[in-house]
Amino acid sequence: MRRVTFQLIARALLRKYNIRNIRSIHLAQALSRGHLKVIEQGTILCKEGTDSNEMYVIVQGRVQLLKKNSNGKPTELMMIEGPSLIGQMGLIDGSRRSASCVAAEKTTIIRFSESCFHSLMKEQTINGAAFRHQVMFTMINQLNNTNQKIGALIEEV
Repeated sequence: MRRVTFQLIARALLRKYNIRNIRSIHLAQALSRGHLKVIEQGTILCKEGTDSNEMYVIVQGRVQLLKKNSNGKPTELMMIEGPSLIGQMGLIDGSRRSASCVAAEKTTIIRFSESCFHSLMKEQTINGAAFRHQVMFTMINQLNNTNQKIGALIEEV
């Protein structure tokens, strides 16, 4: 059952990000190195300004990204729906969390510790390559979405 679950998660991620040069079995094997769990609505995955020591695959459900405004009030940046990755940037560049992430509903996640993440990123196997491609495609997608939002804001001015 567990193997089938990771295989389905891998297929969903590859479809969402239109990644064609990876087989789902290899991504599934990489994903299986994380810890699959269900979290309740309101669970805080990470807090803005804290050290980055984990990343998450949102399998099913939604996670709200919140950033404090100039008054210190948490303001929603966006809602991330599964399947998607969050928290990888801080593990790549060593930065602190740029936003808080809170489960908006009951959500299924795969948690990757910092050591597991770096191990997969360095791993010279097809599974490691599949994981790196997924991280890269997710970050490209997030950057494109951010650029679109900035473009829309500029047009409003």
